[in-house]
Amino acid sequence: MLFTERRPILLVLIGLAVVVVVVVIVFVVRFTGGDDKKNQENAEGTPFTAPTGDAAAPAVPPKEPDRQAAESLARFFIERIGSYSNQSDFQNVDDVKPLMTARVQTWAEGLKKQGTAGGGYRGVTTKALALEMIEWKPKQSAVMRISTQRQAQQDGAADRVYYQDAEVNVVYQGEGWLVDGVYWKAERE
Repeated sequence: MLFTERRPILLVLIGLAVVVVVVVIVFVVRFTGGDDKKNQENAEGTPFTAPTGDAAAPAVPPKEPDRQAAESLARFFIERIGSYSNQSDFQNVDDVKPLMTARVQTWAEGLKKQGTAGGGYRGVTTKALALEMIEWKPKQSAVMRISTQRQAQQDGAADRVYYQDAEVNVVYQGEGWLVDGVYWKAERE
């Protein structure tokens, strides 16, 4: 008698379990590539797969790691050395000192000796926008032009946004790249 009273509940639970299993199977097949032909057709239009038809997709070759390291160093360096305030006690220079050759370290120490005049806050924030490789000699040297956007802030004045290019020379010493020269170009609004 007890079994007959629970029979409808048991049948409903079994029915729900079957529905859940069917739904899970449908989702697994649908989202894990059950239809390979459809997935292959969709993949042809993405930049991450090679085309399977006659159409040739333009491929961007990966940068060689050596060149990528030189470019990353130049971008990082120009953003750090170009961002400063008169209240930071030249922390930006100290942060990048290990990335400089002895010649540039001497130049940086000269910057610190010049100091910044007191009287209210003054600061500049620099962001690298684009990099152009001018000269490249793998594992030797490189010259790059970096386009930057700079924002100058000063107490009592509106922020000023301007653009300025910098030429950055790097050399390969020991086991890596070091900055061997920084030459800021004329500002433009």
